[in-house]
Amino acid sequence: MSINEFRDMLVLALSSTPIPKKIRTEKEFETRFVIPAALQVSAHEMDIHVYSHPWNNKTRCQPDCQTALGHGQTVVGCPRCWAESKKWASVLAFGTHHTFDLVAKVHQEKHLRSR
Repeated sequence: MSINEFRDMLVLALSSTPIPKKIRTEKEFETRFVIPAALQVSAHEMDIHVYSHPWNNKTRCQPDCQTALGHGQTVVGCPRCWAESKKWASVLAFGTHHTFDLVAKVHQEKHLRSR
């Protein structure tokens, strides 16, 4: 699956799924609505990897983030992956770096891009 196909499927999943009731915070919106939809779309695609804000998660990929992508156990919201993603999943705006709360990447590609 290409990143564009993932994007299109995620937009469809988000637009066709009702937003859960009683969401009060950004964390609840992401953890109860956006992240589950992204994981559902990427569930059967070995090349698409989803990275998200850890939201105080302490569980980490095993044995490490790079090895886990191909032969280990990945954890969405892994604090190490999140910290590492800041190198390639952030933008400079208003004089500071901002990291996206959810990023999907094709495993083999070294950078984010849309074709």
